[in-house]
Amino acid sequence: MSERTFFSLSEAARITKKSKGTISKALSSGRLSYVSRENGQYQIEASELLRVFPEVRSPVSYTHLTLPTHREV
Repeated sequence: MSERTFFSLSEAARITKKSKGTISKALSSGRLSYVSRENGQYQIEASELLRVFPEVRSPVSYTHLTLPTHREV
């Protein structure tokens, strides 16, 4: 099974050095795509975050944030 790395809204803001408001606006406008968890929190894929905010190039430890890929329904 392949694994993908996801971030919460707060984690995405910290990694990109953007405000939560900036990330939230990108999510609500559709510029940044996400998966919604059952508890309503955002899951933002690392590759998607880098696509929208390409200036993020510093190494980040993803180990504790890796989640298994979910099948599309």
